[in-house]
Amino acid sequence: MSQFRTVRTLPVGVVCLLAGMPLWAQQITPGPGGGAHRIAVGTEVVRVPAIVTDRSGAHIPDLTIEDFTILENGQPQKIAFFEHIQTKPELLKPQASPENEVTNTFEKSSGRLTIILLDMLNTSFRDQERARRSIIKFLGETMVATEPVALMTLNPGGIRVIHDFTTDPSVLAEALKRVPGQQSVTEIAHPVQIDETILGRNPLAEANRLRAIEMQENVTNYYSAGGVEQTLVSLREIDEAFAGIPGRKSLIWATGGLPFPTDDKQVVKAWTGGLSAMYEDTWRAMNRADIAIYPLDVQGLVNPSYVSPAYNPSFRSRRIYGTPSLHTTVYDMENFAHMTGGRMCYVRTEIEGCMREAAADSSDYYLLGFYPEPDPKRTGWRKISVRVERADAKVHARTSYYMGSSHDSESGRKEDLQLGLVSPLNYTDLPLTVRWVGNNEVGVKEKIGFQFRLAQGAATVDEADGNHVSMDFAALAISTRGKIEGQFTKQMEGRIGTAQVDVLKSGKAFFPGELELAPGDYMVRFVARDNLTGRMGSISTPLKVQ
Repeated sequence: MSQFRTVRTLPVGVVCLLAGMPLWAQQITPGPGGGAHRIAVGTEVVRVPAIVTDRSGAHIPDLTIEDFTILENGQPQKIAFFEHIQTKPELLKPQASPENEVTNTFEKSSGRLTIILLDMLNTSFRDQERARRSIIKFLGETMVATEPVALMTLNPGGIRVIHDFTTDPSVLAEALKRVPGQQSVTEIAHPVQIDETILGRNPLAEANRLRAIEMQENVTNYYSAGGVEQTLVSLREIDEAFAGIPGRKSLIWATGGLPFPTDDKQVVKAWTGGLSAMYEDTWRAMNRADIAIYPLDVQGLVNPSYVSPAYNPSFRSRRIYGTPSLHTTVYDMENFAHMTGGRMCYVRTEIEGCMREAAADSSDYYLLGFYPEPDPKRTGWRKISVRVERADAKVHARTSYYMGSSHDSESGRKEDLQLGLVSPLNYTDLPLTVRWVGNNEVGVKEKIGFQFRLAQGAATVDEADGNHVSMDFAALAISTRGKIEGQFTKQMEGRIGTAQVDVLKSGKAFFPGELELAPGDYMVRFVARDNLTGRMGSISTPLKVQ
């Protein structure tokens, strides 16, 4: 019935695989309780990229850490690190690796990255088609061939990478031409047509009419909740894909509107029946990714007579009156931009102006960081403000970050692995390398060996808990027909000795695994998760078995 790829639910074989995940206990002393931790060890740093300009809009290049003040909920915070970053338009290059290895790491770069996301899930067919033509025209005729840009779409099937980063905009234009339009989440619902001529005829007709309205509300709410879930999951996938790449990234989100209020978890929970955990996970990932959102209002983009309702106070009614509708106003798009340090793109800017602002913001900025006070009772949104002690300085920075509560360790761990195994994007927050180590024949199949290796300093060791470590490793082999042909999973859980800590921290520890596969062509997906921090790394690579 549903056209959504339910990303939180894998095929039965994978669900059983994760449910029966064995304990990898070799040379490890099990810790009390046994379960993987979901609470981070220590406190994660909050990074705040700040663009500082003078009255003319020129970047101010000579500021020092003493010029800045960061406030969280009005209280000054100690700045833990400070860096002035100036970037140039250059492509991000994968880290070189031997022929028998694959990695999710990249060479150190001072470049900047921009992603154009065409939202076909929350945008009407008509508006998305017009926006697509506008973006194609910009890429093919206006954009200068210097800025590295990737092109993605968000649709009922999830995130789709149309083209990886390139400095040739004409290539992106040609790729986008091949993307067909799709029905949005509201159009999929197929509204029930009510015959108004039956009004007042008889009690039975009126009862049938009310029943039809109720059915339509159920259908709309079903698809709306699915749209919220798919949007949240897709945002998180993008965040996870860029969390391990240093620096500020720009996401130009061409959309007809957000399907949820950005700053109100309780409304999301009330409307959708319990997506609050996913909401928290998405925003935590966004905290780590340093992605600034530039919502490009598609309705404004294609309608010259459009007047922005950005300050329409009607948005306040959703909390007061408990409105079940998931439609939100341009206020939410503006709020999303402010919260992440981006800017709202109206009809006056279109895609060209949006790109120009995003590139300018990422070309010169100050990266500040602070460690917030851990307080399990103070979960939710925390406001941030950045001040510069210069009369002519104007600061543009993110206005908030999300401090979430801990979730059930077992369910949270398995959901993360499920998401990592089916995502079309490689996660980068946990630097990961996988090495192929040989084949052995097993009847008509071959046993394919491999080794996981985490980069130096990537693995977390909780020394305050007796050198406690907790990590998950998983792999899937999918045939060209889309069928799961091989699978692997192991968990490393317990306490380790001092010598093992040194090996693990040095990046010299290898974690072995294997897949039994028949001859053929496969796409293999590897995922690793550090359960003490929730950080994940993943890699997809083709494999040919002779």
